[in-house]
Amino acid sequence: MTTAPSPRADLFRTYYLCRLGRSDIQRVFSIASDGIPSAEVQVKTVHNDAEYTRSTLSDLIDGVVNAADYDDRIPWNNVYFSASDATESRRVYIAIFNKEVQVAFTGTDIIWSHGQNARIELFLGNRGAVRDPEAHSRTLKGVVTMLLLVGFWLAFSAISLFTESKYVTYANMVVFAAFMLFELWRLSSMLVRREASRTKIFYMQDLPQGSIWSRLETSAKILVLTLAVGAIAALAALISAWADVAGL
Repeated sequence: MTTAPSPRADLFRTYYLCRLGRSDIQRVFSIASDGIPSAEVQVKTVHNDAEYTRSTLSDLIDGVVNAADYDDRIPWNNVYFSASDATESRRVYIAIFNKEVQVAFTGTDIIWSHGQNARIELFLGNRGAVRDPEAHSRTLKGVVTMLLLVGFWLAFSAISLFTESKYVTYANMVVFAAFMLFELWRLSSMLVRREASRTKIFYMQDLPQGSIWSRLETSAKILVLTLAVGAIAALAALISAWADVAGL
């Protein structure tokens, strides 16, 4: 009589937009291997065509930067973590790249696998991780499309000054200039949040701390300021149209 195979967990997740520094990565590895002897843990990477394997992230970093052929001009964009107990009832594999983090829990200890998976998902979620990499892009495209439509309507309203009552036209411009102002503010807010939460993986140092504005790159700050100027222009048009209607 054959024995039925034991049920196994086979969980695999991919996370995007993660913001992880060195201490965050160490924490991810610590959570993932909770319940597995440290002797069964491996951390490895491939850099400059050389493979390095150690038992901790700190030892791995030291091994890479102190290697004779280490070149800091070559991007370091991968770290692999694996751990399993003697019976392989608990196994975890984590791959960290510049754009995504892959996490897999397998083994016959189903409760442990699901519990650890939930802990990792919560931890990464608190550091910006999402399962759908296109969610922010779709929302941003929607706002940009709305801005283009409103801009077209404002242009149409301006042209119609010569064919319709100016009061109706000015009313149209007031309404849609106000809406344009709101959409510009919403777009600026979304861009700031998106830039501040852009995927960043730092293997050798922690992430910079501070306000959202201080964490933005120079190009992002310029873009936000440009949008602010556009919002001020929309506000000026709104005030001008209102003044014309009021006869000021």
